[in-house]
Amino acid sequence: MVHKLLIYNISSSLPHHFDSAFLYFAATQLVTMTGATSTKPGVSERFSSPTADVTLRSCDGVIFKAHRVFLSEASSVLGKMVNTSRPNEQRGDNIRPIDLPETEDVVDALLRWIYPYPDKPTVDTWEHLESYLDAACKYGIGVAVAYLYETLKSSRFLTAAPVRAYGAALRLRSAPGALDVAELLLLSRAQIIRTNVDIVHLSADDVGERISGLDILDLINTQAAYRKAVERIINPIYIETCFSCQKSPPEWWRPNALSLAISRFSPAPIFTEAFRNYGIPSPSCSRCGGATPKDRHAKWESELLDLWKTGDYPSILEDWNRVVRRAPIKLVLSKVKRNIAPVGHV
Repeated sequence: MVHKLLIYNISSSLPHHFDSAFLYFAATQLVTMTGATSTKPGVSERFSSPTADVTLRSCDGVIFKAHRVFLSEASSVLGKMVNTSRPNEQRGDNIRPIDLPETEDVVDALLRWIYPYPDKPTVDTWEHLESYLDAACKYGIGVAVAYLYETLKSSRFLTAAPVRAYGAALRLRSAPGALDVAELLLLSRAQIIRTNVDIVHLSADDVGERISGLDILDLINTQAAYRKAVERIINPIYIETCFSCQKSPPEWWRPNALSLAISRFSPAPIFTEAFRNYGIPSPSCSRCGGATPKDRHAKWESELLDLWKTGDYPSILEDWNRVVRRAPIKLVLSKVKRNIAPVGHV
């Protein structure tokens, strides 16, 4: 488009007695001869200081003029890159650029974290977060890694896509000199395991590229163990026909109780008084309508809340980190469908 406008401007400036076709042809040849069709690499408006003593170039050809002292203080990796071979020209436009494999957007974001700019990068998509995170970890830019770590814990990322957040936490954990990400790992695992996230049928956008098949299998195992603990708490032996009044709770009561417990997103009580009353076969019965069932429901509520908070249940789970008794992988794979059966069919 720029070339066409340039050609138009050249042709329109020539005398009017020239034929229009000839004018266009001549203008085209002039643009080609003067080299106007070649695109000169752009220079970042934000990073174009005349006092710069180092030049970075993104993979899409944008020039960033920076200062060795800032880069060296923020990143030992960048410090080695810019100080390995100091060019003869320390100032001006003749500094030989250092080529980086990152795009303009990523390089600009990293420099805005390194420099004391008040307007830090906006991270509102997974694509931004992961590309920034990869670059920040590769160059060891601690201030950027810390910012992205806190961003990962926000509801936009952790709640919306906990499996992808878990993969990003694993990426952070393996990065050299990275933060202690135990909190993020726990939060993301808990978000996956204690809710009804369908791990097997997640889309590629929900999973991302930073989590392995073994990590997915581990999450499936732990989620299945959590559901087993919920089933153990809401024991069916106590949801049966009353031998006194010969009445039974509705068939839907336990599946719905399991559903409420498995899809829980907050520590708020999950069993309302009305719902608990439906689980009592006959409120007027001296046996099933007495204090014992109500006390049992209160006990379930307490145990479920404790499980939700800690991920700990005797002989099944030890906190959110591992399943106590893990079956061999070949057996688990054959039982995946049964382990993640839809709520109400467990």
